Amino acid sequence: RHWDRFAAGEVDFQEQRRDRVRDFLGEPGMSAAEADGWFDRYVVHYKAAWTLFPDVVPVLDTLAAGYRHGVLSNSSTVNQDPKLRHLGLRERFEVLLCAAELGVSKPEAEAFLTACEALGLPPGEVAYVGDQPEIDARGARDAGLVAVWLDRDGARGPGPEGVHRITGLALLPELLASDTRFGARSGIR
Repeated sequence: RHWDRFAAGEVDFQEQRRDRVRDFLGEPGMSAAEADGWFDRYVVHYKAAWTLFPDVVPVLDTLAAGYRHGVLSNSSTVNQDPKLRHLGLRERFEVLLCAAELGVSKPEAEAFLTACEALGLPPGEVAYVGDQPEIDARGARDAGLVAVWLDRDGARGPGPEGVHRITGLALLPELLASDTRFGARSGIR
């Protein structure tokens, strides 16, 4: 609910974070400074847990020669840029766009379309891969992108119609290669 308030423009990014801390701790009267201090301590542990799934780098390597890469996140650049740098991935993405700076978040079409504009590509030529069936997959589909839902455990229900569903990133190159927009030969000659 706090993210929804941020997405609706009712509070800024920092205030939604403070409200999340207050709710989590059950302390609605906690001051901004106290909430910020608690969150700063949490961030130390959060950063220590940053790791990559084992399929990330191999798939990025496989797709590097033929595909451009970008990141669209419902977070902030202040959070995502250091994370990508720490994990050794930032230079692999030519675009990094985040809701806090965009002023719009997924699943709103404007967020996806802004990412397409930043890449200089029409939506129909962009595949968006995300792990949330509604926020990522449905949002991308509704904005006209090729929507790929990364459902790693494969047990989250049917998901939205018109969305590609994969259980691991290793399946992504084959999926993209099978689409004529991304390299497959058309059956029409």
